[in-house]
Amino acid sequence: MADDYQALLDRIRNEEHPEYGTLSWDGQRRRVTITVKFAAGNGRGTPRDRALRYLAGLTPEEWAVLEIDVVFQAGQPVMARLEADTGVLSSQRLRELSGC
Repeated sequence: MADDYQALLDRIRNEEHPEYGTLSWDGQRRRVTITVKFAAGNGRGTPRDRALRYLAGLTPEEWAVLEIDVVFQAGQPVMARLEADTGVLSSQRLRELSGC
């Protein structure tokens, strides 16, 4: 268990974490929560377009292990929160996902 906690510290030390999100430790496992905002005006389409593009980019393996919350305001998707064990989402994959 100490090794798992040390791995959490290593992710922080090595900047292997999402730009917007949370790294968590519950005493037994490491979790990462990614927050993605689907704001308009970013040149990548409407918030709905960006949400669909982002969520469609997840692999079936990722769907199976991620907890996904999509937040809507005034009928538009404005944000998504994705949560998983840190061993499931590598720092490289976090960077790939943030570019959607």
